[in-house]
Order: sequence, then structure tokens, then C-alpha cells
Amino acid sequence: MGELVTDQRALARVRVAKTTNASPAVHRRFNTRFQHIGWNLETSVRLDPVLRYGPYPVSMEVLTIGQLAREAGVNIETVRYYERRRLLREPPRTGSGYRQYSVSDLWRLQFIGRAKQLGFTLAEIATLVGPDSGSSAESVVAMARTKMEALDENMKALSDTRWRLERLIDICADPDSEDCTALKVTG
Repeated sequence: MGELVTDQRALARVRVAKTTNASPAVHRRFNTRFQHIGWNLETSVRLDPVLRYGPYPVSMEVLTIGQLAREAGVNIETVRYYERRRLLREPPRTGSGYRQYSVSDLWRLQFIGRAKQLGFTLAEIATLVGPDSGSSAESVVAMARTKMEALDENMKALSDTRWRLERLIDICADPDSEDCTALKVTG
């Protein structure tokens, strides 16, 4: 352990690599050098502001609202909105009032995004993941089947509309056609 702390230049390079977008080669050199004690630059190392203390493992389980939003690919206001809608739990706060989110909050936020992509509304998602949901696998399957049936109806309606448009194109392909002339609006 003493050799880790004594190489001040290596630690300074690691600090620069961690705070800037360092090249993958810098990350590999660090990971190779410290892998025997389980440290990895991408996941588990933070440098103390005082250089002589060197690297130490930290827990990455607490996320700020900005980190949570960035990881989930949403806006910070979206996170706050989901809290108000009770899709996300009210997070604990630091003494200075900063929200502290966990990895499970990140998973829940990503789940909400995936459910929205599948066409579920926020009200439907609330019944799946809300704090009072108590939903079972059967209720999830029932909601998914209902969503599929609605999707099938929408697809049929779109198919009918497409057929009507194709027919209109066929009728008006000949501009002198009486059927197409009847569609002209006089101004």
C-alpha cells in the first residue's frame, strides 16, 4: 500500500485523468497499476483533494438529481415531475437540501422510460410502479394485453386510412377523370 501513496506523479496523472476526458490508454494504465487491490478508474476510485492521501474506494450508490437525470437520459424537470406524480419516491436529502437518489431510483426511472416507449401512459405506469401499486405479474400481463389490443385497433384504423388514400391517388392519377374533378373546390 505504501508504494501507491508514494508515487505522487502517478496520482497527479490519475487526478487529471479522472477530472478530464482522458484517453483510454490512461485509464488502462491506471487500472493495470491498481487492479491488484480492486480499484478501477471508471467505477470505484475517487481522489482525495489532498494529493498525499491518494486514491480510495468510494460507494457510488448515491446520485444527485443531475447524475440521475443524465444516466436515465431525461431532463431534471422530468425527474421532479415524476416525483410530484409519485412515480418516483421522495428521496432523502442532505443537510443542505440536495436530493440523494439510489441505483434503484435509476432503475425505476429507466423502467418508466421503457414503459413510455411501449405506449403506456403515466397513469398506467403509476399503477405498475407507484408506491401504492401492489401490482402482480397477472395485472402487468393484463395491462400489456389491453395495450396490444388497442394497438391492433389503431393499426387497423391506420390501414383503412391508408387504403382510402391509395384509392384517392388512383382516382386522381388521371387529372381529367370525372371522379377527381368532383373533388376540386372552387374558390
